[in-house]
Amino acid sequence: MQDQQPGSFYCYVPKSPGPIVGLLLSRTKSEKLVHSKLDAVLNSWEDDNALSSYSETASSFTRAGSLPQQASLPSPSLGSLPQTQSYVYKHAGLTVKVGLEEVAADLFRVKPYVYSAPDHSAVIVFSGCLHNLSELARRRSNHSARSSAASPRFAADPNNAFASGLERKGSIERSMDLGAMTASTVLGLYLDGQQEGNELIMLSELQGEFAFVIYDNKHKQPFAARDPSGEECLYYHVSEDGAVSFASSRLAIPDGEQPHEWRELPPGHYISGKVPKLHQFALTPEQLVMREMQQEDELDDSSGSGSLRAAEGAATRRRSLALDAGEELHALAAQLQTRTSLDNDSSVKERGVDGGLFTLDM
Repeated sequence: MQDQQPGSFYCYVPKSPGPIVGLLLSRTKSEKLVHSKLDAVLNSWEDDNALSSYSETASSFTRAGSLPQQASLPSPSLGSLPQTQSYVYKHAGLTVKVGLEEVAADLFRVKPYVYSAPDHSAVIVFSGCLHNLSELARRRSNHSARSSAASPRFAADPNNAFASGLERKGSIERSMDLGAMTASTVLGLYLDGQQEGNELIMLSELQGEFAFVIYDNKHKQPFAARDPSGEECLYYHVSEDGAVSFASSRLAIPDGEQPHEWRELPPGHYISGKVPKLHQFALTPEQLVMREMQQEDELDDSSGSGSLRAAEGAATRRRSLALDAGEELHALAAQLQTRTSLDNDSSVKERGVDGGLFTLDM
């Protein structure tokens, strides 16, 4: 019988160097910085070895931008889940401790799941689930089939055929398929949005509970998001030199760093850009409830008969999400405008939404 095993992840993205600085900063020096961060995380996972002790393996997937073939994820039903997966790029690094989450009796979910684009243009680590995965995966599969001749990005990607994997039975094996499909689908939607110049297209299509981090190797920048429910945790930290780090839990914070300096990414928000900025893309359930209460109060205060108020209330509710959400998000964005920058113009204790600090749950 399988036991539940907690999983976690950590991603480190140094401040993107300018063209002149990039020439002066050697690849070796940059990689050493990334490796040192990942080593610190792996050292905190007592049952794993430091990345530096895997010099040959680390070197191979540093050049490729993805895991070597021999390190691919086996079936966890055999009790052979690898403890960690690490992806190292010239200016970023990601390490994942794979775990199993029991969602029902003898039904497990692989969490988190990491996936790299075949052309190594981007990598994603995803935690959670999508309720409309089947629809999104089939759409991505059809889109990839049409565009594979024009772009090799997904032409050789076996996960494009994973939509049919939803029909497969079994607990953990099916969860493996779902995990790979979810991660590859979200990454594909992000890359499509990049091509169209609007990464928010991807966020608007995701229905479920999730937190994920993407490292865009082509543009040398991160993209991290958390759904409005806040069911999945995601934390971030901005260092004095402008580097940004992400972690799914206290267990993934590198040794030597102070957990109280990390901040929770608010639900319904995302971080992106070479100079990362924080934006809200959706209202949280609490914000929706507060808005509805406010609308009801306004209706109660208005003149007219009870039937008129009831009719107005019904009409308001029908059009609230379609018409008002965008306006309210614009208002919220305006309120947050002076607080969205995550660069190092202010002190450590003032970074983040409202400048508030938080303490991770022990």
